[in-house]
Amino acid sequence: MRIGVYGGTFNPIHRGHLTAARAAADALGLEKVLLIPDNLPPHKELPAGSATGEDRLAMCRLTAGEVPGMEVLDLELRRNGPSYTSDTLAELHAQYPDDELWLLVGSDMFLSLQEWHEPERILSLAGIAAFHRTRGDETERFAQQKAYLEQIYAAGKSRRRGDILDGAARAARAGAGEELSHRGRLRLRPAPRALRYAR
Repeated sequence: MRIGVYGGTFNPIHRGHLTAARAAADALGLEKVLLIPDNLPPHKELPAGSATGEDRLAMCRLTAGEVPGMEVLDLELRRNGPSYTSDTLAELHAQYPDDELWLLVGSDMFLSLQEWHEPERILSLAGIAAFHRTRGDETERFAQQKAYLEQIYAAGKSRRRGDILDGAARAARAGAGEELSHRGRLRLRPAPRALRYAR
């Protein structure tokens, strides 16, 4: 089974998050998408007056039904300290040892993946599906980042894990309602495949 792992603050969750999750599920053939609100995001501080973790979890649960196969997990909210993706993926891999995990991230997160906590461990546990969040053409930057991750972390050398779906979607503003196309599926092991996404 292919499982998408979509974490974030979701402060609040909005239609753009759901659109990205639905696009990934369609393109990758995901049977399940795990929506995981974090406890303490390591990349940014939650603004003053933000919703509590319990409230963000409740909002996620209220909207999860809009994406087929989406489930909401509280595993990061139950964990003390920063919400490290590597820890979450390790826990999910133990729970789903025979399944294929795909980490769903925005372009900003993908382009800084080497600065995350334990990036090599992340790439050993899951494929990466990255979404464009702006109208600008980030194709060259994505290709450079893919090559860098391949060189530094030897991503993609395992049979299933460490693949990178490069620039999975050209995201317009949330709710724009236009169909967008992707130029192709770029993985660390060659497997070109055209993808289309509805937004």
